[in-house]
Amino acid sequence: MIEIRMLYIFENDKRAIAEVASKLVIMKTHILNGDALLQRFPEAIKGEKIIARECLVDGDLFGDTFEQFMLNRATFIASYPQCTEAQYLAEAKPEFEKIRALTHENLVELWFEEDLFCQVNLWYICSLLVDNKVCKVRWVKPNEGNEYSFADMSDAELILAKDNALSLSQHDLAFFAKCWQAFYLNDYAQFTLLLNQLPSHLCMIKNAINAQLSRQPDENGLGYPERKLLAIMKHHALNNNLAFAPVFKEYYAKMAVYSYGDLQVYRMYQQLMQQYFSTYE
Repeated sequence: MIEIRMLYIFENDKRAIAEVASKLVIMKTHILNGDALLQRFPEAIKGEKIIARECLVDGDLFGDTFEQFMLNRATFIASYPQCTEAQYLAEAKPEFEKIRALTHENLVELWFEEDLFCQVNLWYICSLLVDNKVCKVRWVKPNEGNEYSFADMSDAELILAKDNALSLSQHDLAFFAKCWQAFYLNDYAQFTLLLNQLPSHLCMIKNAINAQLSRQPDENGLGYPERKLLAIMKHHALNNNLAFAPVFKEYYAKMAVYSYGDLQVYRMYQQLMQQYFSTYE
């Protein structure tokens, strides 16, 4: 009877261990910065995938509540060509709701590059994780030479990047949350303080913070990204070629730390066209 009893307990323990192991697999969550990475995400990497479909580096960030924030973002995103509020609320908002539902039981891996575009999204997501007390978080970064894009990395390189992911402490997450707060408040003084407090193991985001500080407007209301775009446009105007495509190509090559997409650059391009090239034919 004792042997039978011990066997019963042992079998129950094995089942319990198996259940825990299966839950650990299910609870691993990868947060990807955009659909481009999703389309080529290695099948060998298992776990739930959440897609951050946002460009928080641009536009209205007002919102006292999550719902209000999402509605304001939907309105702003709808100002982009071929984008609608309904599309944002159906495709972007639910992904952030999934992030807000994560708990301390989840192991979260953040797939984000080091440019400002990606960092701002990362900072916001970290603020959500802090609010939910998510504590098991790792940051998967691109390898050397691809700091601003996963696009040119092979499956093997992506898997290696995951294996070499940087574990983020609660202090690290809180630091990123402070970066988000400084960003949405447009507080350049706070960013200067954060730059001086930057932990050595997070030194890779120094360029992104400096890029944000460079966005501070001058006496003409232009930050460094706008001034750089204006200089490129003036050069192209001399050659009678102010079409957006060649302007964007040159701008993107020179301003990789911002990683603005064509939609963000086109917004600036239109504003500068109206302000400085209204008589251009």
